[in-house]
Amino acid sequence: MTEKVGESDSLKWKKSSTEELRVWHQIQWKKIVEKWKEQEEILNQTEEGYNSNKSTKLRMAK
Repeated sequence: MTEKVGESDSLKWKKSSTEELRVWHQIQWKKIVEKWKEQEEILNQTEEGYNSNKSTKLRMAK
């Protein structure tokens, strides 16, 4: 984070801190989205595996 130098720089400091916070939040959201996509892929693979097993069992039953 940036250091506050003096009262005249307070606005500059606040703007800099706000920008750093915005970037930090952006990074956090990116991590969340990546984890969500990973979970979605795992879920899709699980569903595909379940559906293929289900169709195999149906074919065997006939």
